Amino acid sequence: MIGSIPRWDGSQKIERDDALFTGDAIADLRTQGNTLSVWYSKDGSDLNDILVALALSRSRIEKLCYVILDDDYITNLNISLDKEPGLAPGLINKQILEKHRDLTDIDYWRLGLIAEHIYKRVKENHKDVVTKSQLETLIRDYINNGIVDVSQLTDGIRTSLKL
Repeated sequence: MIGSIPRWDGSQKIERDDALFTGDAIADLRTQGNTLSVWYSKDGSDLNDILVALALSRSRIEKLCYVILDDDYITNLNISLDKEPGLAPGLINKQILEKHRDLTDIDYWRLGLIAEHIYKRVKENHKDVVTKSQLETLIRDYINNGIVDVSQLTDGIRTSLKL
């Protein structure tokens, strides 16, 4: 998940002729303990599961921007994808939570290479934006199908859904 597409696609300008993308874009790559949190999909068929998990991990429902990383590129950087169950309050399906990964042992150099990779993926159109109303509809579907437990949702998510 990234904060906004314009940070990465060059449409948010910086007053330099040699600028690649804004320095603000790096804020999307907040590491903790030299790890970067991502969600893994083998073929994209489970994208809605991941979008629901990402939406529920936030303080409220709002537009969500994301970029699909190339698994081989990450592997070639000698970065491991460690399985670490995701945190998505209300999501009770363990199979979905197990799609979370941590990219580990991220150093300054690799963080820069990941940033460059995201920039290229955005330019190649491996990105998308999901609106607030699309997420609300999706989460309601997951609630109706018993995949999300309303009683475990955060107050902010419940307020966003008017529950």
